Amino acid sequence: MPPRSLTDGETLIIAGYVLLSMLFASLTAFAIVVRDERRLPPRLLERAWPPVTRDMVLGFGALMGGVLPVAFGVFLHFLRTRRSWKGLGLGLLGFVIVLVPVFALGFVIDMIVPDLPDID
Repeated sequence: MPPRSLTDGETLIIAGYVLLSMLFASLTAFAIVVRDERRLPPRLLERAWPPVTRDMVLGFGALMGGVLPVAFGVFLHFLRTRRSWKGLGLGLLGFVIVLVPVFALGFVIDMIVPDLPDID
């Protein structure tokens, strides 16, 4: 059976989810990284990305690749600045903090509109 085409309402729901997830991921990532940078001692702050690079990874990364590059950028920030097991743990925590609400939003939308077809 061939897949059915999306209705206008379904298209709006999917587009809204994509835009909201990218916006939420970028804003959350910025909040986590900038807050961390403000609290870093000067010797660790030297290892952080320059602001332009940070903004490109966390902001433009969402437009180019979606939510995963942004979450990975948060992970890399902590790994790069700490270079320790603590950095690895904080990076994984930041990764999860960025991704879990996005997946939760997708789950809620799927519960509200259960007949929404999967998109490839």
